[in-house]
Amino acid sequence: MLKKLLILVFVLIAQGSFVSGQDRQNATIHGFVYDAANGEALIGANVYLDKTKIGSSTNLSGYYVIPHVPIGAYTVIVRHIGYQSYKQEISLAEGEAKTITVSLQAQSIVTEGVVISGDSIPGAQRLYERELSTLEISLRQIQQIPQVVETDLLRSLQTLPGIMPVSDFSSALYVRGGTPDQNLYLMDGTDVYNPEHAFGVFSTFNTDAIKQIELSKGGFSAKYGGRLSSVLSVTNLDGNRERFEATGSISLLSAKTTLQMPLGKSGSLSGSLRRTYFDQTVAKFVDEVPDYYFLDGNLKAFFDLDSKNKLTISGYGSTDDLNYTFNKKVRDQAALKYDWGNRTGSVRWTRIFSPQLFANLWITGSRFDSNADFSQLFDFVFTEKNYISDPKQCGQILALSKKIFISFTSMKRRAALSTSTTNPGTTPPIFRAIGGPP
Repeated sequence: MLKKLLILVFVLIAQGSFVSGQDRQNATIHGFVYDAANGEALIGANVYLDKTKIGSSTNLSGYYVIPHVPIGAYTVIVRHIGYQSYKQEISLAEGEAKTITVSLQAQSIVTEGVVISGDSIPGAQRLYERELSTLEISLRQIQQIPQVVETDLLRSLQTLPGIMPVSDFSSALYVRGGTPDQNLYLMDGTDVYNPEHAFGVFSTFNTDAIKQIELSKGGFSAKYGGRLSSVLSVTNLDGNRERFEATGSISLLSAKTTLQMPLGKSGSLSGSLRRTYFDQTVAKFVDEVPDYYFLDGNLKAFFDLDSKNKLTISGYGSTDDLNYTFNKKVRDQAALKYDWGNRTGSVRWTRIFSPQLFANLWITGSRFDSNADFSQLFDFVFTEKNYISDPKQCGQILALSKKIFISFTSMKRRAALSTSTTNPGTTPPIFRAIGGPP
């Protein structure tokens, strides 16, 4: 795999040199757009040249590029809903690649009349191919949807057209007739299996840590591994690069907190933690309440290495733990122990090989496992363990001037189920594996 990556890097460098040298009569404008308050990359910001039809919009990394700009003097305008507009006078020379990185200040919106206009092929569509039936949802939109107990991502998505809930007690998504196992859930580019707590009542996504949500309900490419119904991609906060920031809340379901802080002058750190508290409160006084809790958390570090290289390291973990005794007042009473959870991790390298050649390279890993112990229900030992793991290397390459999008994935998925039953003197242990050892 290392040899293939080295060959790929060489091809990228060669392609970058070719792209940057093939259009010397025009100029290129590129850069990043950030939030001035916390340094977060702004997604979908519009960057265009005043009194022309030349422009672009920022991608998930906050990067934009406007290629093939005729030489001359222009006014660059950067706009994003909820932020002050930015203007800059520039002059472009032949073959120049001009970098304009902008930090926008937040601003309240005062609405008047609305006029919508546009050409048949917007610049953003020419540069970044949009998939069919794709929705981009901000955290602000999710939080504005009426909720029971607390804000829940999957339950919010159930209110969208084409998505149905199976019942009022399940957060599973049935997209256009498909079943929940036909959906792909991604967190910072990493697969998340069974993204639900409490047997499907709540989702594992902590909305306080979410930056952007993208939902594709059809028409997505084969790079997602043959999923049939939908692809839900969640991008978490990079962290506040300007100052320390902490938030916390307690709902009827859980207590949670989110912390953000800068790492020197070129990085940031973001982390969140959430836990239910019924096992420490109500369960102590009411015998009928099972001893159950769930815990989830994520940690993300962002490093701005230089103007062309950025590194993101992200990790996520969740666990559900159930220990249910059928009659707590009776000694040696039958009990059930069951725990399950996710572990994910990813490293993403963002590289700008040239103003018109942009690449994202990932190394990700994901594991879901569950353990059940039914020994106290029977006169013999009966346990069950299963897991699924998914190490993966993937990447996306955008040759913007040629409208070329290259995506590659290399992964090795393993799954196993083991059942152990021991009845002294009669039944030997048995083991059954699917796809690999436990």
